[in-house]
Amino acid sequence: MGKVDVTIDHGGTSVRYTTYAHEGQLSTIMELLERDLSEPYSIFTYRAFLEENPELTLVAEAEGKIIGVVMCKMEMHKARAPLPMTRRCYLGMIAVEKEHRRLKIGAKLVEMVIEVAKEQGADEMVLETEFCNKAALGLYRSLGFIAQKHLRCYYLNNGDAVRLKLPLTPSLLYDWHQAPSNMSGLAGLGLPPSALAAGDDGSGGDAFASAAAAAAASGGNALNPLAMMAARRLGDPMGSSPPPKVPPSLELGWPKTFGAPLPGTNR
Repeated sequence: MGKVDVTIDHGGTSVRYTTYAHEGQLSTIMELLERDLSEPYSIFTYRAFLEENPELTLVAEAEGKIIGVVMCKMEMHKARAPLPMTRRCYLGMIAVEKEHRRLKIGAKLVEMVIEVAKEQGADEMVLETEFCNKAALGLYRSLGFIAQKHLRCYYLNNGDAVRLKLPLTPSLLYDWHQAPSNMSGLAGLGLPPSALAAGDDGSGGDAFASAAAAAAASGGNALNPLAMMAARRLGDPMGSSPPPKVPPSLELGWPKTFGAPLPGTNR
């Protein structure tokens, strides 16, 4: 893909998507993000993203004005043994001007930066979003992200967050049988009892395998349910056609009611 420069019509609004181009755009980007983010960032944070990976910052413009932006950076992530090191694209910031929302501009920004990240050799994309942000959770779910972990009091305002992941290479689909480190902390995010029981001791190694077994017992596919979901986005690399569907009860990591507090919390 290289540098992005494409114009798309969104319900009568012509939007041009481009790669971050120059320092003159930074002040507008900062103003847009600071109106929308859960917590403030210093100019040094923005500069760190832009200096390390300028190609992973995309802007959306309408009538010559920046109305949307997504900022990512690439980093190496050391997973728990025996999983290999991964090249991770971290989505740090995204915002769209209020009057231009509901036009799927945010979704298009994420879709485009995913393609750039894949071109840059990323194995996965990771981000955090507010636990109660239904719109953001719905967007990322539609793009194939998987909710991996509930982060309590993550933001400066004590708000909770959800960590989301999207595998970008087929090899990772088979590695994701490793459960999150705090499986019990995901009790409210829709995991079946068989998966939760396997991870209560903190090891979590067989939790998702148990979920796969439950899927098989209920007539589903015995493949890793996380892999089955991710396969939808990766064009079914596991050789089945069409990609196997995950039973609704095993759509791991997604709360049935967005924003509901987890068991044991006082929120």
